Amino acid sequence: MLAWSIALLLIAGCATVGFYVGAVRVGITTIFLLLGLFFLKPLTALGAKVAPILGVSHPGVQIVLGALLAFLLIEVVGKSIARGIQPMLDKYFKYDASDTQRLLFERLNQRTGPALGIVNALLYFIFISIAGLGIGYASVQFSRGPQRDGFVQNSLNGLARSLQSGGMSKVVGYYIPATPLYYGLVDVAAEWFHQPLVQSRLATYPAFIALSERPEFQNISTDVALQEFLIKAPTIGEIYDNAKLNKFMTEWPIAERALAAVEYDLTDVTEYVRTGKSEKYDSEKILGRWDFNLAGTVAENKKLRRMSGLEVNKMLGILNSRVTGAQMMATPDGKLIVLRLPPGGTQTRLEGTWKSQGGGKYTLNYPIGDDKMQDFTADIDGRKLSASLNNYPILFERW
Repeated sequence: MLAWSIALLLIAGCATVGFYVGAVRVGITTIFLLLGLFFLKPLTALGAKVAPILGVSHPGVQIVLGALLAFLLIEVVGKSIARGIQPMLDKYFKYDASDTQRLLFERLNQRTGPALGIVNALLYFIFISIAGLGIGYASVQFSRGPQRDGFVQNSLNGLARSLQSGGMSKVVGYYIPATPLYYGLVDVAAEWFHQPLVQSRLATYPAFIALSERPEFQNISTDVALQEFLIKAPTIGEIYDNAKLNKFMTEWPIAERALAAVEYDLTDVTEYVRTGKSEKYDSEKILGRWDFNLAGTVAENKKLRRMSGLEVNKMLGILNSRVTGAQMMATPDGKLIVLRLPPGGTQTRLEGTWKSQGGGKYTLNYPIGDDKMQDFTADIDGRKLSASLNNYPILFERW
């Protein structure tokens, strides 16, 4: 309903303007609006390049500002030319044409003006639809409902839904100057917005494993107050006002690092967030995070053979010196990052490598000290990774 109310107001306004200013001026505006529509994407890209000069660094804001600058440029040039031609016509019909020609022109100019004004109304409505559907794609997905969303977001959502239901997305979809990256980012962010706990799934996506060591991401996962804030389902405005989350929305380099890790293709990331399955990485079973399971390891060893208390203590001594408190992170580039917090010690970070032998078997070059490495042959079955250390079976479990 909102979209069609805007359309009716545009028709009434533009037809009235056409009646008073005439077909010539309105027709020149029509020509420039048509040119602007067909060249909107390149003009938006040009405007986005100008945006950094104005202090805008976020690509999303650059595109919005670029589109706005493109539209303003079309309007200013078209209106200026139309206004410049009118005095020339007035002079010609006043001094060089006959009274009959002047009267015929004035009648034709005035009566054709409203018709061209309605054409302009259609073009203006198309531009509004482009903006409404482009921005609305994100606004609708980040909605908490009319009662909680602000006035601006509710208005955008109402406009976008009205345009969508009216079929305008099929008309203007081609002209929306948004990239597949924009839609992908919105889809992934919206999944997180409505399911904050999905952030743990994002942290286990193989391409993002190395990023999880960066301070800005570690602070999120360990901040209890922040997690409680997210569980309460805050609005997008409340998230923006949160100092710890605001930087993820406004500081593009953070998002750029994540995008570079997936080579700017979010298709597989979106599917992984929704289903927990990755077409790109699921074939390599080792990829992901693995925690050493001390209790499971002890139970497995006791199951295989009878062990005296002395033997159990000996085994625990070996485990505590090598793997207890360890977390392995296997990355797609063949790295094995080991974070280890032994009992009573301090956390260390060491790097090894992994190599596939096929059939769910892997060779791990596992660091057991600053300059010591040990090779393991690991078998992976579902969420369990089993290996052997000094003839003791050891178990790791996937996050």
